[in-house]
Amino acid sequence: MLRFTFLNWLTARPVLPPNGLQDTEAGRIKLRLDASAELGAYPKASTCEHELTLPDYRDAGALRSKLLEALAQHEKDPKFHAE
Repeated sequence: MLRFTFLNWLTARPVLPPNGLQDTEAGRIKLRLDASAELGAYPKASTCEHELTLPDYRDAGALRSKLLEALAQHEKDPKFHAE
């Protein structure tokens, strides 16, 4: 279920296309680091670009925690931290 939620949040697609995201206009998922983001900020998804923008978290635990919180909020409100 978590993979479905992540895919939907990041790409606005409920399932992968038969040949994967490389066959879409935006292509593969892109990661971007936002070193200027406030401490404790949530990650952001750009569905049109399939881009995940991550604040500069101090450790993997902080990243995991904020990403899981963002996905939980997305399940309640699909527009949460998605552009």
